[in-house]
Amino acid sequence: MIRHSARILSITIVIMGFVVTSLLISSCKTTTDINAPDDAQIREAYKKAEEAFGWFDLSTMKCDLDDSKQYNGFDYYRVTHDTIKTYAQLVDYLNTLFTDRVVSNLLNENQNLYVDIGGALYTLNASRGVDNTKGNETHEIIREGDTKIVYRVKIEVVDVDTRSIEGHEVHNFNYEYIDGKWLFSNFYPVK
Repeated sequence: MIRHSARILSITIVIMGFVVTSLLISSCKTTTDINAPDDAQIREAYKKAEEAFGWFDLSTMKCDLDDSKQYNGFDYYRVTHDTIKTYAQLVDYLNTLFTDRVVSNLLNENQNLYVDIGGALYTLNASRGVDNTKGNETHEIIREGDTKIVYRVKIEVVDVDTRSIEGHEVHNFNYEYIDGKWLFSNFYPVK
């Protein structure tokens, strides 16, 4: 009887060992669980992020100047983007590019730039032009781990009068795997 109980105990211990090992293996994330983007996908993500951020910092989205509405004492114009037709769609699109913090900051700092009027997206028609002290850019992709990539932009600083290069600025944008998506966790204009 004691031998039989010892045998059952040893079988139970072996089975428990397999169960614990299986649980540990299944709960660990490996690099194969994360669909890391290739360089072309990273460059495309940066390009989209730069364009979307520019809608708030450089020039508002294209709009129909013949379709205007008054809102809070200002003229707003209907956005003519191919796929973004409502404020909710704009927010959803931004959430495919940036972390919640970046999106929240962008929308809060520009809270009257885009509005929903009658179920359609409207914007002020505004733009600022680029910084003419900035020249050519070079881009570098630095893989810092399985879940973090740094997208580095090095940009020339140019003398406005002579157009000679006076130096360079380096800007690092973190592209991180968060909650199953690759997103920029910091972003700002370089020009």
